Amino acid sequence: MAEAGIGRGPCVKGTDLSSIIYTSGTTGDPLGVLLSHRNILSNSRSIVKYSGISGRDSVCCVLPFYYIYGLSLLFSHFMVGGTVVIENGFMYPNTVLDTIEKLQTTGFAGVSSHYAMLLGLSGLRTRRLPSLRYFMQAGDSMPPRTTRELIRLFPKKRLYLMYGLTEASPS
Repeated sequence: MAEAGIGRGPCVKGTDLSSIIYTSGTTGDPLGVLLSHRNILSNSRSIVKYSGISGRDSVCCVLPFYYIYGLSLLFSHFMVGGTVVIENGFMYPNTVLDTIEKLQTTGFAGVSSHYAMLLGLSGLRTRRLPSLRYFMQAGDSMPPRTTRELIRLFPKKRLYLMYGLTEASPS
């Protein structure tokens, strides 16, 4: 006889609903996007595959986890045993750069406004960030000017411009 509270959990299928993410959508109208366990798993696997993240990687995340992009970073990095460094001090952009340097994170993830702020309001242009291997951007469209500037400043670092779970879901 199994002890109270110990035993088999519920059987979860990939098609079962895992989450409802609310977004304004491209039209500006609120939309509840239904995500299955398979949606979330497929998204995480895809990110791991094309970015090459591994258990040796750590991403500096300035995004909240109620936002699907922040949650996606959490899932994809944890899937491979990587680390997510939570940096909630983006009000002071140089603090983010200090965190990247101090903790030697291999990645930084943000939306295009984060990159615009780092380029315009921080010392990003004068820092080399030697531990950083990749930049990730999603959640909106990165202006070409911002993309070109990041590539110019960091030609040996990868830049992944992505779209997310709500855009790729079948809802």
